[in-house]
Amino acid sequence: MRLKYLATAAMFALATALSAPANADLSPAAKATSVLDERGKPVGPEAYETADDAIRAGDMAAYLLSIAADTENEETTATLRGLLLSIDAMAANDLDGAREIVKSVQGDNEPSQFDAYISAWIYAFEGNEDKAIREHRAAASGLPGLTSDLSLAALLESLGQQEGALAVYTSLTPGEIDAPENEFDIQGLYFADIQTVISRRALLLRRLGRIDEAIAVYQRLAEAEPEQAVSYAAAIQSLKDGRGLDDEALTPRTALARTLTDISLALSRGRMFERAQRGLPVNTFDVTKSSLDQAALLLSPDNEDLRQLVVSGLHQNAYYEGAAHVALSAPELKPDLGMSAALALMLQQEPDQAKKALGRALDLEIEDDEAFGVKLRAAALYTLLDAEETALGLVDEALASADNPSRLARANASKADVLQHYARYEEALVFASEARRLDDTHDRRMYLTTVLGELGRNDEALKILRQAHLERPNDPYMLNTLGYYLISHTDRYEEGYKLLGRASKLAPRNAYILDSFGWARYRLGHISSAGRIIENSRNQLAPERHWEIEDHLGDIYWHEGKKDEARKAWTEALEIYPPVKVRRSIETKLRDGITAPAPIEQPLPSLSLEGDGRLPERDI
Repeated sequence: MRLKYLATAAMFALATALSAPANADLSPAAKATSVLDERGKPVGPEAYETADDAIRAGDMAAYLLSIAADTENEETTATLRGLLLSIDAMAANDLDGAREIVKSVQGDNEPSQFDAYISAWIYAFEGNEDKAIREHRAAASGLPGLTSDLSLAALLESLGQQEGALAVYTSLTPGEIDAPENEFDIQGLYFADIQTVISRRALLLRRLGRIDEAIAVYQRLAEAEPEQAVSYAAAIQSLKDGRGLDDEALTPRTALARTLTDISLALSRGRMFERAQRGLPVNTFDVTKSSLDQAALLLSPDNEDLRQLVVSGLHQNAYYEGAAHVALSAPELKPDLGMSAALALMLQQEPDQAKKALGRALDLEIEDDEAFGVKLRAAALYTLLDAEETALGLVDEALASADNPSRLARANASKADVLQHYARYEEALVFASEARRLDDTHDRRMYLTTVLGELGRNDEALKILRQAHLERPNDPYMLNTLGYYLISHTDRYEEGYKLLGRASKLAPRNAYILDSFGWARYRLGHISSAGRIIENSRNQLAPERHWEIEDHLGDIYWHEGKKDEARKAWTEALEIYPPVKVRRSIETKLRDGITAPAPIEQPLPSLSLEGDGRLPERDI
């Protein structure tokens, strides 16, 4: 519904009870989020069809005004409304105002866990340690997952009780740590939580000057993932020298901001599981998560990592205008934020503005420990913008400054990526091979096979892929990688189809695996069913797009006689920055159509989860 301000008397009374802020009463941090009109004035809530649209635009000021006034908004519960408004009051250091909001939500009811949670942090802001901890304990059982303990640790640390915080982290660290087998392993969620606990524990130990203890704690993660030894070695070196780490002690303000993002993530995971169990799409925009993350940013607007978290959430759901706005509304623009805005502009089909944003980002002052990553990220963006020499120059600068195996591997891989984009495959192979030599991980090996494939060196690529398949027989991405290679670079369509069919059964909601499986059916001449599967892939990925999915659909539509739809799909593919070789192929198809006949229909092999299609090791 469109926002209405001529509310009934009952609505007005409730809005007043919730201390509905006038624009002047919002925190300075909230006002700074306002989207401005051509006169430089905030567009306000009236500019949005719903309050949630303000969140999608990154306009927290308009959102707060909306939820305070529109108390019939069923998407925002009274508790969430009270939480967000009280957080904004705390961002303005209006602790009495935050208490009034808590009281208005509580009404005549008994104090709730929500009341206790906010009260705990208000007491922390005031420096009242005993009451803060007591109130937090009363709120503990109402917080999801590990967030109760993580929140307590942050609270204790912000109050100067570091040993208490360390005790909490120690209690959360398991005796044995097992890394997930692959990205689809449910163990990955648990492992991610453990990574969070250990990382925060190690950083706190470092702040206390207990470097050896910090390294010993972090080493446990390295032992759980031996293949990632080079990356972990670089992280451990950072614990020693402090490069790239945030060594500032937590304050109640920054601790609460971090806790809010922990809670938003835990709640979002729960909603995703619920949607998956009901057979609903799980990649929809989570307004509640974004509103909590944006509220956290009000408390700590200069926290670049937190701002990038918000930007990333908007970007992943194709709210590019909002992503650019949040990036550019930082109190101080940093190079990475400028590049995030540039990427959003690229995806809005504004390449000239993107180049200007990129240039401005690189003109900013860059800290020495950030320059390496900034140059590699800028190189990736310039690659897509057809600035080949600029991209290669930036990669070479990063390569020259790389001072450990992890950075050397990253820089070599980045240079290979730029060269491969421009179809310079022989040169790309040199750098991809060096990246693998320096950091022999699964991902480096898989990337190397893509370059080998472009050079037609199938025997070498398949030897790597089949060995990886033996090591990861139940990894849907591994099945997808090998299967897609077979249908793209060889005539072993039947084997590829079986591998991709199994991958799609193990990961039925993954858009990229669905696309690969659909393309295997196309190769076997089943054009119509291939089209339906790849259209499903497109829908699963939406609102994001990928050039390969659009290119595949264009070919299918052409062979089905849907010439206009084919050209539309190919045109979309060109808008999503495909590699040069693909771009030239699509441009030819747009000009001449497809002159080759459609694949000849062949019988589809049977599919089963029981047989994985692996070759015996002796056949590799």
